[in-house]
Formats: sequence, structure tokens, C-alpha cells
Amino acid sequence: MSPMPNSKASLNLSIHWKNFIQNDPIQVGFSSISDGCMSFYRGKKEQVIQNRESYFSKFYIQLKDTCWASLVHGDQVAFVQETDRSKGALSNPTAISKTDGMWTTTKNLTLCTTHADCIPMYCYSSENSAVGIAHCGWRSIVKKLPEKMILKAIEHFHCTLPSFRILLGVGICSNCFEVSKEIVHLFPENTITIIDEKYFVDLNLCITQQLQNVGLDNSQIIVTNLCSRCSSEYPSYRRDREKVQPAVAWIRTY
Repeated sequence: MSPMPNSKASLNLSIHWKNFIQNDPIQVGFSSISDGCMSFYRGKKEQVIQNRESYFSKFYIQLKDTCWASLVHGDQVAFVQETDRSKGALSNPTAISKTDGMWTTTKNLTLCTTHADCIPMYCYSSENSAVGIAHCGWRSIVKKLPEKMILKAIEHFHCTLPSFRILLGVGICSNCFEVSKEIVHLFPENTITIIDEKYFVDLNLCITQQLQNVGLDNSQIIVTNLCSRCSSEYPSYRRDREKVQPAVAWIRTY
């Protein structure tokens, strides 16, 4: 039996995910502010390691069985395996370099990305039990990371479009993500709302449209609409600025 999630975020994600994939042995999660800072960029190394160990122990996951991406707000997708186990767990220099998306078919290898407004995209292909996760900030979205996560998985695993299931987790909502006039043109017109001469972008819709562009159906995509900035439970750079303590988003097959 899988352990119960320890936060509202993880509970909501687990309920969505269980209903989505039924009985397949896949777990997803997202930590809360109460779990502490999960990023070496924002916290002291010893404390971050302790926070990670404490958080994952609630799911009976050992830190040595995690693999972390070294995020650069880019479009690189890595395929990780047994030899990548524990990379990035104890220090950022050992993380998967210059990567914002990861896939694996290795069981009990937990893929991890850190977040504080950027949307985690949880991915699963039922044909080979491949799981993936993408750190979808606006820069990565503009560079088509969501599309590339699917296309590269098809190329690497030889899986078909109907096998995919995608869950968009905790991230900044369309009411909170304001952008400048200088960059608003980078986003599809139907994802932009103008209020009092301010520009707001729906990143969840941007991701969804990219997934549809590569051939996924709406029935294969769940958008949880959990906003990091609206809720005090989740870290938000837009809200907390330099005091932000990023959360961890994770997925594994077991």
C-alpha cells in the first residue's frame, strides 16, 4: 500500500493521478512550504539535505534513490537510468546538467525538479511505464519544452501518442502571472488577458496547446489549477521574492 500524502498539494495530485491512471504503479508529489526549502540555490546545503530526507521519508523514499535536474529554464530533455541514481541529491553540481526535463523507465528512481511558480508537468507513457517530469517556466514554455518532452519520448521509447497521460501541477495561475509589454508577444494571443493595461498569461493553457499541437487529446491532460502564488501553502517567487523556499515536484514508477 502506498503511504498517504502529507500535504494538500500531494493529496490533490494523488487523487487526480489515481483517477487518471487507475491502478498503474506510478506516484507523483509536490512538497509544501512547511516541508522546508528543497533548493541548494536558496537554502543552506545541510538544511536542504535534511529537508529532502525528512520529506521523502514520509513516502518511504530514500534520498539516494532520487535524481535531480540542474535547472536552467531551457528546453533540454534528459533520459536517465540506474547509473544516474542519487545525482543532485546531496549537491547541485552532481545534478543532471543544464536540464529542465527528464524521463526514465528505471523503477524506484524518483525524478525531481524544484519549483516556486514554474509549473511541473508530470508525464507517463503506459506502453513502457516511462515517467517524466518537466520544469515549465515561461522561458522553457516559449522554447517549446512541453512539446519536446513528448516528441523526444516518442523517439527514444518508440511509444505512441495514445499511451501518454499528462498532469499539470502546482504553479502560477493566469490571474497572477503578469508579463511586460516587451515579452507578451512571445505567447499565443488566446492565452493573454489584458486588464487595466496589464498583461496576464495563462501558462497552463500555453502548455496544453503545445501538447495538443503534437497530437495529444484533452482527455489525456489534467490541469489541476493549483496556484502557487494564491495559496500560502506553496512557495512563490512572485510573492516571496528573495525569501522564497522552492518546493520539490517528483514522479516515480515502483
